[in-house]
Amino acid sequence: MNNKGVTLIELLVSMSIGSILIIITLSLVISGLKLSERINDDIEVQQHGVFSTTYMLKKITHAQNVYSLKGRNGIRDIDSKEQVELGTIVLKTNESDFSGYTFNIKSNPYTKNYSLKYGESLYEMGSIEIGNFIESIKVNSLPYYSSYSNAKGLEFIFKIKKDNASVILRKKAYFKNFKK
Repeated sequence: MNNKGVTLIELLVSMSIGSILIIITLSLVISGLKLSERINDDIEVQQHGVFSTTYMLKKITHAQNVYSLKGRNGIRDIDSKEQVELGTIVLKTNESDFSGYTFNIKSNPYTKNYSLKYGESLYEMGSIEIGNFIESIKVNSLPYYSSYSNAKGLEFIFKIKKDNASVILRKKAYFKNFKK
């Protein structure tokens, strides 16, 4: 007898083999997408960190001194010699007028972290956003254990985090035009 059809058992075996292949393929695709998302988060966190630190350090080098410093707790810390978690820092750029740079940390409801804002005045709160995903920025005076009002430079420790991706960047910069 020469039957040219497919038996029920052959059909079930081929469907189960096909289902297994589809499940394996889908699990590989899903794990690849998760890995891609994690890598994209790592890259985005690094980009925000590098841009924020580079921008801030460039402005520090052109400043003369720290005009004002307020920790995230709201306390003015200009005469402190301890590390401060940054809330707002104002850098004076010219002795004869009131020009300077302001950097402040603001809560960002979209990222659930903080944003770093920048302004070009001693009295303007930052309005230009230069960084996101900031968990904290800690500041040290340079030389260490000098007050911020007498600091010749600053060290910043940026903690930047998005989901499971995080980076810590430590940067130092000295005032080129330092004046007390």
